[in-house]
Amino acid sequence: MKAIYWNFLLVYTFCLFACNNNPKSPCPDDMETGFVQNRPYNLTDHLAKKGIPILAENYDVPREFGYHMDTFFNRYLEMEEALVKADTAKANAAANVMLFLLSLVDKPMKEKVTAKAWETYSAGYEKNLRAFIGAKSLQEKRLYFSYISEYLYSTFKSFHMKKEDIHLVYCPMAFNEKGAYWLSANHKIRNPYFGDERLKCGQITEVLPE
Repeated sequence: MKAIYWNFLLVYTFCLFACNNNPKSPCPDDMETGFVQNRPYNLTDHLAKKGIPILAENYDVPREFGYHMDTFFNRYLEMEEALVKADTAKANAAANVMLFLLSLVDKPMKEKVTAKAWETYSAGYEKNLRAFIGAKSLQEKRLYFSYISEYLYSTFKSFHMKKEDIHLVYCPMAFNEKGAYWLSANHKIRNPYFGDERLKCGQITEVLPE
């Protein structure tokens, strides 16, 4: 009888230890099947409420503008990867280069609608890049990164540039489960809002250009 008791206790203890030491799942729900408790919010509507326009038509832009934005996006990807690794020094370095590149970008076209949209985007980039650089905590930087991502999404939606596929990714857990988006150059999920804590947490919701 004692042997049965001790065997039961041993198995119970092992199970309890295993459960408590299970690694965190990538997300709170099964994102592969599309079931997400905090479902992606409509980003276009969200941006409209913030006064960030997305043009109804995808406008062609001069080659030079496209080149500058391609370089700008590559620095954004460096910032993103630095946030994944919680490397604030490298993230700041990327943000500083983005600010410099922003000063080189001319208006995409002379048409009033495109010029006005770019004014909004460039002002948003500058404001949030400066805030990003000045932010002291990693969490603050991640917040400003989410704002920069929104302006970048709007830019790629409004202006037609020859570019490889860009993936819009949603994290339902970011910022106390309010959720946030970011842009990725490929389908691999590397979450800049959590890094190693929830590295694979994310759902691709759109691929640009459509």
